[in-house]
Amino acid sequence: MNWSKYKFSKQSEPELMQFFKVVANQTPDPVSPQVKQLWEEILPLDKEVLAKIASLKTVSADCIEIIDSDGEEDRSSGQIDHSSHDSPSNIVTSTEDFIDSVKELLEEEEVTSEDIIKKMSSCSPEQLDEIFTILSDDLNSESTWKLWRSISNSVCHERDLVASYFCKYILTRKMLTNDHTVEKLLQEMLATLPDIVSVSLVDSLVNTDGKTLSVLRKHVQMLSDARRNILLNQFLKTCATLQVEHFANISCLISKSIDLTSINIIMEMMYNNAKEFSDDKTFGKFIIDIIPLLGNRIVNYESHLTHIIGVHKSIYGSQANKVFENCLNEQKLNVSLSYAV
Repeated sequence: MNWSKYKFSKQSEPELMQFFKVVANQTPDPVSPQVKQLWEEILPLDKEVLAKIASLKTVSADCIEIIDSDGEEDRSSGQIDHSSHDSPSNIVTSTEDFIDSVKELLEEEEVTSEDIIKKMSSCSPEQLDEIFTILSDDLNSESTWKLWRSISNSVCHERDLVASYFCKYILTRKMLTNDHTVEKLLQEMLATLPDIVSVSLVDSLVNTDGKTLSVLRKHVQMLSDARRNILLNQFLKTCATLQVEHFANISCLISKSIDLTSINIIMEMMYNNAKEFSDDKTFGKFIIDIIPLLGNRIVNYESHLTHIIGVHKSIYGSQANKVFENCLNEQKLNVSLSYAV
């Protein structure tokens, strides 16, 4: 790559040295061969400046002698006071450090620092899995609320990643254990970061099975129609093709206030897959659940439903046809009465 060459002015040297003081605290060699080559290619530095930078790594940190009230020296010259490094906002690297820092901040300051949220984003996915798995076990309800509010109030761009792990582990855990605070927590989370929470909930619905999935559906069904519509839209974006395990999920998300776009997608998916699921009882039950929710729009999907029900052969086929005819005739009657008036 061809870089345009520039050079630092002499007036910029103090700022440059200040920058490398920070670098020297983070790396054992601020002018390693690789770094030196990079500077030579992009922003050439004078040899004198490079020498000053190299000397930074050998300079001991300034310290102040502290004398107690009796005149006895408390810390001798040449020793560095490490007390400031005990703060949770300083660099933490291990899982235990992260967890201890979060707990301490929640207990003392009632908010986690932006610094820790940023550092969490630099962790590996495996480490984040471990951190939030442990937090889901260790945090009580009050600390859980405080942690979520600190995450959602954060302004750093790493917030969304950390929030997604909170949803995946802590929120899901509380839903599965039927924690008495989970309904209020879920409502607040959807109010503050609806996109992140919706994606996480849909991901849980798609990738969970058995009794665990039934519990998740129960909590989702308790949400308002508006909230379920948001989740349904996200679910339909996630599912490119209709599968057997999707029927019950869609049924728990759908409501009478379903928007036209979602209805169109669902009806199109049902129409295209009707023959594939012609013997499936779950699909037959799904047809029965969908029809009443169409309301006065059932007339618009008459041809779709005629095909879907016509090819269905499970024990629910006749029942689905009966529900369809009753709803369709009722709607046509309402239309004719409205014209008569």
